[in-house]
Amino acid sequence: MTPLRTDARLYWQASRSHRYSLLFALPLLLLYELLEAVAPVRTAGGTIRNGADVLLTGLFTWLLGPRGPLVVMALVIGVALLLA
Repeated sequence: MTPLRTDARLYWQASRSHRYSLLFALPLLLLYELLEAVAPVRTAGGTIRNGADVLLTGLFTWLLGPRGPLVVMALVIGVALLLA
């Protein structure tokens, strides 16, 4: 193989590892959660929320109680850090 092909193959192999996915996704996840926490409340009550967030938060709350979403978020971050 030529050095260029070898470099490209090594690049794609390294970029598929969990650490780069974590480096990209974790800040976005944390920013989403932060913005959701400080979202303004409408005058009619409640906030505007993403449908998937409503479904998953409801499911985790039903399964694990009021701290369910926090527990699941900590597990996701912990598993991602272990894989990195």
